[in-house]
Amino acid sequence: MIQLPEITTWRQLNDTDRTGELWASFNLDLTENEGALRLSKRLLLNTGTPDVSQITGVPATILRTGSTIKFIAGNGTGYVFYGDNTVFGTYARDTSANAPTKIDSTLDDAIYANAALYVVSSRPAGGFLGMYKKIGDLGWTETDFTISDGYPSALAVSGISGSARVYCGTQLSRVISWNTADTVAYSGSYTLDLTPGYVDGNKVITKILVASNRLWVLTVNVAGGRGHVYEWDGASANWQNEYELESSGALSGVIHNDIPYIMDTNGNLCAWNGGSFKVLTGFNRENNKFLYKPQSSVNDRFIHPNGMSVIDNQIHILINNQNYDNGGTIEETIPSGIWKYDEKKGLVHAYSVSQYKSSDTLKDFGAVRIASAGALTEMVLPSTSASDDGTFLAGFGYYTDATTTKYGIFYENNIDTLAKAGYLITRKVSSIGTGGIGAIKNNWQKIYTLYRKFLTSGDIIEVKYRTIDAPPVEATITWTSTTTFTTTTDVSSYWTSGTGGEVEVLQGIGAGRCSHLTSVVYSAGTYTCTVDQTYTGATGTAKARFQSWKKIKIINTQLDTSDETIINNVSNWIQFKVWMSWTGKNEIEKLVIINENSYPAK
Repeated sequence: MIQLPEITTWRQLNDTDRTGELWASFNLDLTENEGALRLSKRLLLNTGTPDVSQITGVPATILRTGSTIKFIAGNGTGYVFYGDNTVFGTYARDTSANAPTKIDSTLDDAIYANAALYVVSSRPAGGFLGMYKKIGDLGWTETDFTISDGYPSALAVSGISGSARVYCGTQLSRVISWNTADTVAYSGSYTLDLTPGYVDGNKVITKILVASNRLWVLTVNVAGGRGHVYEWDGASANWQNEYELESSGALSGVIHNDIPYIMDTNGNLCAWNGGSFKVLTGFNRENNKFLYKPQSSVNDRFIHPNGMSVIDNQIHILINNQNYDNGGTIEETIPSGIWKYDEKKGLVHAYSVSQYKSSDTLKDFGAVRIASAGALTEMVLPSTSASDDGTFLAGFGYYTDATTTKYGIFYENNIDTLAKAGYLITRKVSSIGTGGIGAIKNNWQKIYTLYRKFLTSGDIIEVKYRTIDAPPVEATITWTSTTTFTTTTDVSSYWTSGTGGEVEVLQGIGAGRCSHLTSVVYSAGTYTCTVDQTYTGATGTAKARFQSWKKIKIINTQLDTSDETIINNVSNWIQFKVWMSWTGKNEIEKLVIINENSYPAK
């Protein structure tokens, strides 16, 4: 008998397929009820019809200033967007006099400091930096910095140098700053120049982190050499310490308990240990491919510089899972979305982005693929409203079908009133011997699923397994009904009479739902596929992943808290996938696998 989790906590270590309890996760919550496994709340589209059409780039900075929420977004012709004092609502462009109108989400940044909103924007026409400032409801003022050959890269505000200063990093590998009177320091005290000793342009500042008594300046080496993090007091004309990374650089970061945590170009989460940046964990890059554009000189990488936040005392990380290759491939082990880090549980996927609002008919459970990754910010706003929702805001570029991209700002359904879905994939469970005799193969006889009694009649758990590694196939599909679709990709190997492989919709309508093939018919270059689940409102195109998981049980009764499922398969290892869809705080307690030594080693 083998039990998962082996101890009291589910873990995802992301190092091999043989350690921890989880090999992959999608929309899981391991922290709300310690020791149990729940689904995370849904992410919902926060913007309304008018502002969605106006947001032309991923939200790159999200701020709360006074009683309003603001973010910047655009593709070179973007704006500052204003909300109200609630997390969810419609946003409006600021088109008042002198307001910035050339926001570029891959370059620009904003910050609230000295009772004012500052936006630093690239100026495509001349290459200058423009600093825009707005105090309360007063109009915007604009100042051009005397830097003509570099773009902004990061903003931070700090009082550690003795007075409140705003620090601005540039692609010139420099940090300039200004005081409360907006007097800009370009050299000497309160500035930093990282170019000496480096080829000009190789080092780009990605983020400035503010700790209690120092600044941490993160850089990426766009030429492919080692990246560095600089420890600086914010006032001296030079840094105090320089830390070389085991990668090309740091792309994003946060301060947690006064310790800097960074995401490096290799997809590793690192923390400063007093003398260096130590790798804590990372994404399981199974095929060892880099995630998207790790050495880009602008902020279009797999993680935005503002894409990490400490939310409810845990580090959250927003990523785009596309590999940096000419095929735009993705890993089964790395869904896009927001991940949580916990030192006991590891790095786990927690939230995927849905293209729908709470008032819409919900036609997905969250996308595995996204178009781009933006900012992530905790937003804990005290409220006595029973309908108030959300504790953070996140910026995504998302797909509405197989190809169409939109941009929006999203919040999580914290009041947990909507249906959600996700899955776990266990590590490969290896055969074990008995009585001191080693095992070549085991007979995997049964699996017991122990779970909380379902709260609603529509709740469901699907249990499936595999004993052979088979690479997945991704295809563009066209919905022809709520249970059928067509594709020109050959998916015939995932169907034999009576046995259907898994279909996981990655983006578009139906995203986040897993089903199994019940029929595949080929005619004139097109495969018409029928599945065993109904996809609400399925129409248009989507992208799906086909895999060789074997479904063995659907659990959909409210009468029990455990299930016994027969397997009867002989192999040297077995791996399970459990797909779940429910409303509320259902949970899986554990999985118990019954096995016996079928081929003993003698």
